[in-house]
Amino acid sequence: MGFVSMFFIMILIMAGIFAVVEFIAFILLLVSKRRMKKTNNKKGKVGYTIASIILWAPIAAAVLFGIGVGIYRINLSIERTHYENFVDRWRNEHVGESDVRDEVFEQVFTLVDSKDKEAFAKIFPKNIQGSTLDKNIEEFYKEYPEGLSEGSVKETSFSSRGGGDWEIYVGYEVELNNETYYVKISAMWEAEDKNDIGITKLVVESEKAYVLRNDYNGTCVAADTVLEEDFEVRHIGGRPYRYENADSSINEAAALSFIKANPTYEAFKARFGEPNAIEDLPNVVGVTYFYRLDTNDQSVRYLELSVYKGSVSYKNCSVKSDSDVIKYFSE
Repeated sequence: MGFVSMFFIMILIMAGIFAVVEFIAFILLLVSKRRMKKTNNKKGKVGYTIASIILWAPIAAAVLFGIGVGIYRINLSIERTHYENFVDRWRNEHVGESDVRDEVFEQVFTLVDSKDKEAFAKIFPKNIQGSTLDKNIEEFYKEYPEGLSEGSVKETSFSSRGGGDWEIYVGYEVELNNETYYVKISAMWEAEDKNDIGITKLVVESEKAYVLRNDYNGTCVAADTVLEEDFEVRHIGGRPYRYENADSSINEAAALSFIKANPTYEAFKARFGEPNAIEDLPNVVGVTYFYRLDTNDQSVRYLELSVYKGSVSYKNCSVKSDSDVIKYFSE
């Protein structure tokens, strides 16, 4: 049940209680008034006074409540027209996770592309604003590919955490001028300390920088799009990887048969050699190895082997094309 529905139910309950109180007060008022006419005694006057108070008190409370709600709505509408930026709005009113997720990319990069560095700095938490952040922003603009707000954007990953503080982590692929860029945004939109609210991490990477899997510890804003190191990048299962040993490939049937007979990756590596690509991410339980498979046509296929970290046993394996999974084999 939504907040609005609960609110109206509470209003109906309060209205019912007030109606009962008003009815009792009205009966008491009539009885007291008749008694006063008949006897003119003090008990009748006291009852009349009490009944009058009971009768008018809820009405006065309702009027004051209405005035208070009106003043609050006026103040709220005034505040909403004076927010400095979208983060300032997060600090001053309740915003849902879905709203932050839907709007954060456009809000951030419209501001980034405006090149207003002072305004850009203000969307980060107040607790980290200062000279260090200003220097990081200067470095960011040296490699930032101008115009990402106008690129073709696709969300590629999403996660969130909650509790006292609420934060989301969103990954994007952005196509701009025939280049692919990878963007990571972390945003805290609700926190016990309002000074912690803001963009907690913003990273823009070229495809080659992305496959190196840097974590950019020590900075909350970075652009990494100019690399001196030259290497090949290939897509496997729709994701880019640093590709090695371009001339090597293995036989699919022989590889799958060997896996069934030999349940360790060390044995597989000794038999088939070094992989063409590796994915070893922090905070992930497995390491993934990719081997190109022989094919009789122009198609491209890869064997994916995942191994638990600290172990030699397989986690799972699959066969992938450059864009999708073709076959999947469970643990």
